[in-house]
Amino acid sequence: MKRQWEPEELIEQFILMPAELAILPEDVTNANSSNRLGFAVLLKFFQVEARFPQYPVEIPKVVVTFIAHQLQLTEEDYRHYKWSGRTTKTHRAQIRAFSGFRPIAQSDKQLMKTWLMEDVLPLGLSFEALKAQVYQRFRQLKIEPPVWKQLERLLRSQRVSTEHDFCRCIAAQLSAQTGKNLDALLDTESPLTDETGHFRQSQFNQIKTDPGRLGLNSLLAEIEKLQRIQALGLPETLFTPVAPNVGASSDRRR
Repeated sequence: MKRQWEPEELIEQFILMPAELAILPEDVTNANSSNRLGFAVLLKFFQVEARFPQYPVEIPKVVVTFIAHQLQLTEEDYRHYKWSGRTTKTHRAQIRAFSGFRPIAQSDKQLMKTWLMEDVLPLGLSFEALKAQVYQRFRQLKIEPPVWKQLERLLRSQRVSTEHDFCRCIAAQLSAQTGKNLDALLDTESPLTDETGHFRQSQFNQIKTDPGRLGLNSLLAEIEKLQRIQALGLPETLFTPVAPNVGASSDRRR
């Protein structure tokens, strides 16, 4: 949740409506001030983020204060709210039911993996954008997402799988001779002739060098680079079966 909220944003997002006030804890064993405020804070956080906070500090102080004032309570009441145990578990279940959400099931995780592989990862999004897409998907399905560490493992695992598929798809199209040409392009193991013990720069690194100032020599050097690439024997349709953004995303991370 973002840390800074304008007054009009607080009013729009964190006003407790009559139906919400009606579900706050009221029975004798569960009606102390910390439980009422804790429940209200969890409820409003869930409505904004479509998930529960993992730690109290995730909720900005200004949000807690705004909600506390509506209940004629204080921030001190919030600090006494217990974040684990039977009461909190009951509160979360009640909030899920009120919001029309349900806990995530194992089958949901598998469906999420399929959705990521087929619809999202081919877009080549950054990790933060990918995270936002997944949270939005859980919100659409009205499923409470797993805790962040579990979700992060899922996202990173699926992204690695996509990159492996990308590499296998490319490698399967290369002939044995092209493979040898690529190895030679990357080779740095042949020592320089001056016997200094240093190793030469690979042809690949030479190809990547900046062309420098425009002139005849730089033009000829760039032509030579192009000829080296053409000599590799790469298929013209090499990237045809690959979503363009997957290749671009993979390239950005290297």
